Amino acid sequence: FPWLSVLLSSDDSEILENTCWALAFISDTYDVEHDVQALFERDVARQLIHLLRDSSSSIQIPALKTLGNIISGNDSQAQSIIDLNIVPVLRNLLDHTDKGIVKNACWTLSNITVGTISQIQTVIDSDIFPKLIELMFLPEWRITEWSTDWSLELEIQKESAWAVCNATSRGTSEQVMYLVDNDVIPSFCALLPVSDTKLVTIALEALENILKGSFKIGQSEHVKGLMSSCGGTKSIDTLQSHRSNNVRKRVIRILQSFFASNYEGT
Repeated sequence: FPWLSVLLSSDDSEILENTCWALAFISDTYDVEHDVQALFERDVARQLIHLLRDSSSSIQIPALKTLGNIISGNDSQAQSIIDLNIVPVLRNLLDHTDKGIVKNACWTLSNITVGTISQIQTVIDSDIFPKLIELMFLPEWRITEWSTDWSLELEIQKESAWAVCNATSRGTSEQVMYLVDNDVIPSFCALLPVSDTKLVTIALEALENILKGSFKIGQSEHVKGLMSSCGGTKSIDTLQSHRSNNVRKRVIRILQSFFASNYEGT
């Protein structure tokens, strides 16, 4: 770590890239109690965030992977990185032209939104969720603007959807309704008919969380109305015959709990 920390100050882009990848691989299998603390003691995290602001994509990607790995450790480690003002940096990276950068920024944010209520609020205060919701929906203009590399575009959809879904699970009812006010329901409902089972599962989990959160504060009818108006209720009903047993089970639970009249009982 002492040597890697020194190398992060190099002016040689190849050295920087390889150093960041070394840290990414180390942090992927680190000892939570010891290795990560060494990273902080050597000021590595601060150096990596600096590289996110002003370096090439080949350096930013492994730097993002390292920081995302640290954040995924525990809430305290995540907060230590958040305190270094990484969230506004991640917001800027969501507009990057490199899809790999966008994907990893979404993934890093998903590791933050699975954290504490205050950490979710930090993401809200940085006005990031509207952008994540946009990426989750993946409108036609974005597909056209980028290449025809559908695999990366699909990964961006999944990572951004996870980042938002995590907030519906870990956030307060008020935070969930903030997402509702930012048109999260139509975006999740738009994922229900897609062929990718993982995306469908994420969308169903998020919608179920939203329904639960809205029920606690007397907003469930409002949420159900929004789902119905964008075709989401009909899509959920159709998923009763989905090929995935897990999808069918979740659909039945949602219908039984919130849409009893739509449940076929088959």
